[in-house]
This record gives sequence, C-alpha cells and structure tokens, in this order.
Amino acid sequence: MSNLQVGVGRVDITPRSAVPMAGYPVIHPIDGGPRDHDGYIGRTGDFVDVADPTYARAVALTDADGTAVLVSLDVCVVTAAVTATVRRRVRDAYGIPETSVMLVATHNHSGPDFTGQWEPVDPSVTAAVVDGVVQAVAEAVGSRQPATAGVGVGHLAGLTINRRDASGPVDPDVPVVRFDGADGSCLALVYGYACHPVIVGTHNRSISGEFPGLCSAMLEAVPGGPRVALFVNGGAGNINPRAFPYPDGENVVLAGRRGRDPRIRSIPVAARFATALGGEVLRTAAVTATGPLRPGQGVGGAIRTVEAPLKPADQLDRLLRHIPHSPAVAKVWRTARSLVTEVSLLRLGPLVLLGIPGEPFVETALRLQTRTPDTLLRVAGYANDYPGYLSPPDEMAKNRYESVATPLSLDGVAQVLDAVDAMAGSV
Repeated sequence: MSNLQVGVGRVDITPRSAVPMAGYPVIHPIDGGPRDHDGYIGRTGDFVDVADPTYARAVALTDADGTAVLVSLDVCVVTAAVTATVRRRVRDAYGIPETSVMLVATHNHSGPDFTGQWEPVDPSVTAAVVDGVVQAVAEAVGSRQPATAGVGVGHLAGLTINRRDASGPVDPDVPVVRFDGADGSCLALVYGYACHPVIVGTHNRSISGEFPGLCSAMLEAVPGGPRVALFVNGGAGNINPRAFPYPDGENVVLAGRRGRDPRIRSIPVAARFATALGGEVLRTAAVTATGPLRPGQGVGGAIRTVEAPLKPADQLDRLLRHIPHSPAVAKVWRTARSLVTEVSLLRLGPLVLLGIPGEPFVETALRLQTRTPDTLLRVAGYANDYPGYLSPPDEMAKNRYESVATPLSLDGVAQVLDAVDAMAGSV
C-alpha cells in the first residue's frame, strides 16, 4: 500500500442572509471604451432564493514529504485576504505550511459576492465563508486514510468558444486525478475544464453552483462516485460556453443578447452542460488506474510573490467609471501604486497545479501545460487572489473589456505572467 494518505471535506457555504450576487456588475459605456458589452444588462442587489447549495470542497494529501491541501469554492473569486486568513488558521491548527494550501474559485457567476468585490457586504458574510473553508479543511485533515492515486486526461470538444476570436483556441482537455481508498472506493476526484460559468444569465437571482457546482454534486451522487469532487477552472479568461444546441457554435452570452429564447441561459441548461462534463469526468475516472506514488510524484507547494504595478490614476478612474466596484476595492486601487499578489504551485501526487491569480487566457494555459510519464502540469485559474484579467501582451494593448477591466498596468500583468513562466519552469 502507498504511503500516501488522503482525506476529504465538504461544507455548505451558501449565505444564510441576503447578500449581493457576483459576476455580472453594472457596466457603463465610456467615451472611446470597448464595445464588448453593447446590449448587456448588469445585475445589482441581493439574491432572493437558493436553487442549489454552494460548497467549499477540500482534499488533503499527506506523504513522507508533508501535507498539501486544495480547496475549491463555488464562488466567483477569492481574495488574497481570504486566502491569507485560511492559510494562517490551517497552519496554526495543523502545522501545514502556508505554501502548501491553495484556494481556487470555480468563477461561479450565480453565487454570492462574499468578498464585497463589486458591492459592499457585511464582514460577517466573509467570515462565515472563511469558517466554512476552514471546517472543510478540518474534515479533510481529520479523515485522512491510506490511498492510491492515478491521473487521466479526457476530452470534451464542442462545448466552449473563444469569446475574443470565435475561430481561436479553446482547451478541450478534462484532466482527472483519482484518489482511491484501500478498499478501492473513490475518495476524491480533482477535475478541470477551462470555461467561464456564465450559462445562467444576469436575470437570475437564485444562488446556484452553476455548471461546476452542479457537475460536482452529480459526480458525488453517482453510485461508485467520489465522496468529494473538486472542480478546478483553467485558462478561462477568454473562454465562454456555447449556447445549446452546441453544434451551432454560438457564444451563449451573445445568443442571449440577440434575443434567443431566455431559457438558453438558465439553471436547467447549466445542468445539461454539467451532465456532459460530468459524463466525461466519470468515463475518464473509470478507466484510470491508481497506485502508490512514484518517484517524482510529490506532495507540497511553493509560492512566488509578485508586486505588480497598477495602472495610472486616470486609467483606474476610467476602469471604475466603466465597471463600478465596491468603495473598499476602489480605495485600495486609488491609494496604492501596486498590488502584491502571488503565483503558486501545488503538488498533489501525479497532478501539479500551477496556481494563477485572476483570469489567465487560454493561450497562456496551452503554452504551459505539459504531461510527462509521472506528472500532469495544469493551470489552475482564479487561484488564491483576484487581480483581474491577465491578458497576453498583444491583448492588453487592445481596447477590449479584459484589458480595461484589470487594475494592473501592462507591466504589472507582464510581471505576473513572467512569474507564472518561472514557476512552471521549476517543475
């Protein structure tokens, strides 16, 4: 039996009180600004009910080298402050190094704005989510048992589209890591796909996990499925779902604005997408053999801190006129010259996650992702912090939504991407 031990945890983090929803802020036209959101109607205000719960899902791995923890949250973004608080509490409780804890947001656009990114929230809302994350980690650490691991890569083409260039690249890979207990039962699946969870539209005021949360819940309910299934988004900064029927090849967001049946942007259609993704995850997991960790398959993490310059004051004012943010976020941007963020690496046996804060483009992921006989390197977007979009230099130079929406300067984005390249090179 392997010296690997694996434990899992899952905690409902759905808000218990009224909270603004995340992901679809009001966007105002600005002189000379991008036209990407013509016809778009934003959303403000609190959710009204819960269609399906949102969760913090955790997996903890321990081997002779130490312990690593991954947490996937059914939320739009996590911030550096939230990550720092969780890491500190986990370190103090279990002695796990802060470098070995990674938080990823699924980038769910039907969940709560629990950090107050776009509208103010009561600090108790943020604290409750942090408590839920720490509880999920406690469950994972406390349930560790002897385990084996295996990795496979599925393929799901035809469901996504490059929203900046309809003929441009997408990432159809579905990486799946399977962890089995000594009795052969599946303890956890860590799976990924690169796609914005924006199937459910701005009209929606019901909390939902969108396609990632719905997919994980489906996987966890299947006989023989995992106790916990953790979704990791990839290089999805410029990748959207296709509208159903998928062969039409239409961006679901644009289809909604063009007057297509509003039901194409609904929770049932998100569930359809989740079913397609879940089917490929299950197929891949079913044919993936597990075994002891091999040489080169380790457990642990690393962090590279980046002090990334912000845009000049006039460009930040332009951003905030175009896309209003909460007063707290606007104050930070207006009073600081740079943001301190991080690039991270998390080793989970046969899987190595390259944690990129904010929204990496698919071109970045496709350039860096590799597979060797022992390990699979995959980008984890929306990891540990949210400094905005991380567009490649040629895209940053264009007058497009993503280049305007990030508070980082051209040099700031380049410094983060340089750190990403350096971290990938260390694998």
